[in-house]
Amino acid sequence: MSINTRLAAAGLAVATLAAAAPVGAAPLHETMYTVASGDTLGAIGTRCGVSWQKIAAANGIANPSRLKVGQSLKVPGSSGCKARAAAPAAAPAAANPAPAAAPAQD
Repeated sequence: MSINTRLAAAGLAVATLAAAAPVGAAPLHETMYTVASGDTLGAIGTRCGVSWQKIAAANGIANPSRLKVGQSLKVPGSSGCKARAAAPAAAPAAANPAPAAAPAQD
């Protein structure tokens, strides 16, 4: 007699747990993400492979337009997020600025 049969005979409930992820897949867990300038929940969700609605729910965000730079967000069910695209480099300042125009003479 199996353990499940003995437990059922004793009147105890037997629960079967479904696998959380397919066999061989990386385990899903909660990733922390720090909001950067220009981030949106949609973009973060795409980068992390999770819907923006799940991120909002996990963080108690009622208004997804109110993210703050530096805010830490829980990203549920993610095994990691892709890196942000590099910001374009600022143009270097001119090495030799043009001389100022001479004042007009009367």
